[in-house]
Amino acid sequence: MDITAAPASPHAQQPWDGEERLVRGAILMVASKASPRVMVAGIVFGETIVDRCKRAALEAGVRVVTRPAAGSDRLDLMVEAIR
Repeated sequence: MDITAAPASPHAQQPWDGEERLVRGAILMVASKASPRVMVAGIVFGETIVDRCKRAALEAGVRVVTRPAAGSDRLDLMVEAIR
């Protein structure tokens, strides 16, 4: 057993956590009517976080629309009010 290796924590940060926080912040901004829409552009881990973000958006009364970013494998996520 290697005692120098730290045990895996259930609260360890994942590489996509920062991007998910950005999208959730945009969801809060639109849901609070501070902005009619917010685009979070160039998301690297979009495929990983999009389902969780869409659920959170619907619970907040807004929606997340995915758009392919121009010329790359990244995604742009548009958060907008549901009319």
